[in-house]
Amino acid sequence: MPTRNSELLESFVAYCQAHPEQRFWQALKNWSGIIFIYAARTPPRIEDGAKVWRVGDNIRDTFYWEGKDGN
Repeated sequence: MPTRNSELLESFVAYCQAHPEQRFWQALKNWSGIIFIYAARTPPRIEDGAKVWRVGDNIRDTFYWEGKDGN
């Protein structure tokens, strides 16, 4: 059954099949055309009404992740 993401998913799967040497997160970054995909286990801080990420806030670059959560 098609979902609202079916076409996008098919495009990503086709990219992964064409680039089997890439890890999942590496492929997602490259397929999407963005520079970084970061993950955080805690929300950003609110400072003066704005969301702020600080070094040490448990932010991780997903590029070298092998699995779903970096393990």
